[in-house]
Amino acid sequence: MNTKKVVFFDIDGTLYSPNIGIPASTVESLKLLKENGVSTVICTGRARSMVPQSIIDLGFDGIIAGAGTYVEVAGQKIYEKDLDFISYNNLVDDIFRLGLIPILEGHSVSYYDNDTNDEDYKYVLKHYFDEARPFMKPIPKDYSKLIIAKVSARFTKNGDNEGLMRLYKDKFNICCHGDVLMEFIPKYSSKAVGISEFLKHTGIQKENTYAYGDSMNDYEMLQFVQYGVAMGNSCKELLDISRYKTDTIECDGIYNSLKAFKLI
Repeated sequence: MNTKKVVFFDIDGTLYSPNIGIPASTVESLKLLKENGVSTVICTGRARSMVPQSIIDLGFDGIIAGAGTYVEVAGQKIYEKDLDFISYNNLVDDIFRLGLIPILEGHSVSYYDNDTNDEDYKYVLKHYFDEARPFMKPIPKDYSKLIIAKVSARFTKNGDNEGLMRLYKDKFNICCHGDVLMEFIPKYSSKAVGISEFLKHTGIQKENTYAYGDSMNDYEMLQFVQYGVAMGNSCKELLDISRYKTDTIECDGIYNSLKAFKLI
């Protein structure tokens, strides 16, 4: 039996913030976890192609990406599931039609709208995905045969957000991230699905699992693991339903919680 402990970390709002980057205390926490023989795994809604190398270089033992649609252990892909063409073509058509701006997220390549003049969209691309630019391309005119795992839609001033949600609420799990974007996660996937694949492959027991997140696409992950911790800067919905909570990313939430669990 594998008695190793493992900690799963969301990226945006948990490991990383565009305002402060990765806190020094979080970098120290990851180093101490490794020294103590605890595995660390990225568990993000971002597709694999959109995970910054600077975060990977912190020395994680695995990557779960695309909200559970991709799993990598020790640099080797063990699981991947992509959207069928019909599902995402109709979705992307409707995102454009209803005035929002899509990001098509593939694990090898992701695609952005290069024709928009929306400054907020450009801000998100620069501050969240700038390091991933080598793996990002403009959305082609014919996007019917791209290999992608999930889709996000950037909010705009005149976009019909509610109309888009009504059209797809039964086809995707939709997660809204503040006033930035909404994320369309396939019904068959979640971060918990990715964690389950990781545990199955490594033999690590569920009772030795911990996770940190801050948004509703982390809900299944925090419920699935033994110790699911909501960051202090989490959305209210997640804080209201989370058993374990910690301080904000700015106030060393990860470090303080890992200390309390005596993992570091």
